[in-house]
Amino acid sequence: MLRGAPQSPAYIKQDIPTPQVSALASDTGYDQFAGNGWKYWAQTDWAGGMGQIKWKDDATFLDGQGVDVLGEFGKVTLQNNFTSAAKISGSHSFGAHAIHDNQLLFGTVKSGAAKVFLITSANAISTLSAYTGISAVNSMSRFGNDTLIGLSRPSGTVKTLAAFRNGAISGFRNTNPIVRSVKGIGVRAYVAEKIASLSGDRLSYATNLSAFTSAYNAGKNRIIPKIEDLNGAPYFFVVDGKRVEMFKWDEFAERAFPIYTWSDLTNFGVTKYVSVMMITGIENGSKVAYAFNGARVWQVTPELFDDSGYDFSLPFEFEGNFHTKGAQWDGVAWVPGLYGKYATVQYTPFTNFNSKAYGYAITGTHIRIAYFDTTKNQISGHVISSEFGHQIGGVDKLVNMASVNCDALATGEMIELFRSIDGGDTFTSIGTLKKSVDGAITAKDLYFSSGFVSKKWNYKAVLVGPGTTSPELLDVSFEYRPVPNTKRRWSIAIDAGDNITLLNKQQEQRDGKALMAELWLEKEAKRTVTFEDVDAISAKIISAMTSGATSARVNNTRGFPPKGRIRVVSGGVVEEMIYTTANGGSIKGITRAQKGTLARAYLVNQRMDNYYTVIMTDIKEQINNTDDKKTESIAQVNLLEV
Repeated sequence: MLRGAPQSPAYIKQDIPTPQVSALASDTGYDQFAGNGWKYWAQTDWAGGMGQIKWKDDATFLDGQGVDVLGEFGKVTLQNNFTSAAKISGSHSFGAHAIHDNQLLFGTVKSGAAKVFLITSANAISTLSAYTGISAVNSMSRFGNDTLIGLSRPSGTVKTLAAFRNGAISGFRNTNPIVRSVKGIGVRAYVAEKIASLSGDRLSYATNLSAFTSAYNAGKNRIIPKIEDLNGAPYFFVVDGKRVEMFKWDEFAERAFPIYTWSDLTNFGVTKYVSVMMITGIENGSKVAYAFNGARVWQVTPELFDDSGYDFSLPFEFEGNFHTKGAQWDGVAWVPGLYGKYATVQYTPFTNFNSKAYGYAITGTHIRIAYFDTTKNQISGHVISSEFGHQIGGVDKLVNMASVNCDALATGEMIELFRSIDGGDTFTSIGTLKKSVDGAITAKDLYFSSGFVSKKWNYKAVLVGPGTTSPELLDVSFEYRPVPNTKRRWSIAIDAGDNITLLNKQQEQRDGKALMAELWLEKEAKRTVTFEDVDAISAKIISAMTSGATSARVNNTRGFPPKGRIRVVSGGVVEEMIYTTANGGSIKGITRAQKGTLARAYLVNQRMDNYYTVIMTDIKEQINNTDDKKTESIAQVNLLEV
């Protein structure tokens, strides 16, 4: 079948890169995906914000907890930690809080025994005058010289609207069993109360705390948990199941105007940040943040913000940034926010008091209240990179090593680097920089296990310190090399004259003219054909294979090389495999799903082979001479694997 001479080979087989992107793509040395030379990915800054799934530039990343990325440009350190300020015993839960001059009011939830505690700037805690029979402290708000307190009672006639004044609490209204929300706005005090006869909540207001005017009935089984103001105008939120509606109360028209509706918003909180109102919570299972400037509502949550460690229900402002538990926003970008633990229990920051961020944690039967302490550091924290490789996500990358640069490590400090190939669900350690092992090093190369190939990966840098100092991570870079799946290409010279003798000395049933006519037809129809190369092998499967099988029983392995490539075509779909052993009717050491194909299950009598599915890219026929008895015709056929 083949013709040619040493000077003009009749058979040429070679790899070609995929995809072809260069004018010289026929030469793998000029293709940017062919893997010639090492490439580098470096993260040198973390100030651009987190929540970015895909790598965009050297300042974006996916997640961070317990770390400070803004303290110094291009450096990651452990955050400061919390110092205990107070302990409340008696199995209380968090209720509400407010700042009253230089005092922090902290209300709890406990059936029939909720309390309000007072914390001063010296972090001394005291219980305010007994106010028995209350089951929950729902809301607090400054109004004039008073702080209004909305309460719940399980039964009886205990007053559910109270005021803190002159260091004491006094109840002054018991009309309804639940005062869900209170807010002082200008000369009016707004309250949202449950009206038993309506089975729903009502918004009311007063100017002198004695005569309240009914403003808006929410409707049956609808509650008003939050009232807020923006630019002196009242806004309130109505909850109906998971549906949340935001309204503006017009004090001149004396009516409510709808602003925005969330169809599924839970565990939400509202606060003001600079000149906007921030609404944070869980929407359809994901953590979200919205901003409202008085004219429009827009989402400011980054691409992904769904870590279970974040609680968006208690937003507040601290040091010029908008904060929720574990996250902060400067009006443009998100970065790791206040995050700390008491023992193994996570603190939830909730307010800025006396220029300190305060948080609470529940440990057993205690509520512990603590503040952010600049003299302490976290024991550990981490930053997780965005996913690198999505730009050419279909191309495998051979990763050789990661280089870590840091300031000189001090006693008790360590940096450990991890990698993930499943989007950050699981991580595997690459290596560590440790003072007790490496000394006061400032850089280290961490090598990947041999043959680590992945289309995309994330890294996780974990910082560990003694609690009084912090390791200082400067940058992380990776040395990698694209290694794409290549296709085969053949150039074959065929004796296309009269009869054709195959390489095994058998006669082809079709003569040259018939064979070439079929090849021309398949090319013009743009159809693929099956090509058996010079080393072709084929065998029937005699024992069914599962999609996870790594060995196969076939009717014979004669002619199979000791190791090589095989495939199975089932329903027109190909699975590529490689194997390490073939003898005695068994093929072993099979690695499934090669070249981006999918592992599937196969039945008895399906075939394993090493054939190729190809298209004809070029055909050229040349007649050298002819007479009455014989025509010497040579065809040059170029085949491309698909």
